[in-house]
Amino acid sequence: EEQQQTLMKSSANREQTINIHSKHKAGNKQRAQNVFAQPIDMTESFTAPSYPKSPEAIRFIDNALADNFIFASLTKSERRQLINAMKADSAPAGEVIIQQ
Repeated sequence: EEQQQTLMKSSANREQTINIHSKHKAGNKQRAQNVFAQPIDMTESFTAPSYPKSPEAIRFIDNALADNFIFASLTKSERRQLINAMKADSAPAGEVIIQQ
């Protein structure tokens, strides 16, 4: 029963996070353009890359992903695979990293 309550709380938190995003999106009058990509061939086997990280870095990234609606539906195992595939990168001060 305790596990069921924990699951229900987790689901409620996930739903709340998604609703917050929906409200923000509804308030945004300017519609973003759709983004399309080539379909992924899921018949081929895929092995995600894995880059070593300290336990502190793993916890930091995991906490950041847990609160993000995009990653809210991932299982703990899927989130860990994603974290393992992340690679640290650096850029000099003032360099444009993302431009819209």
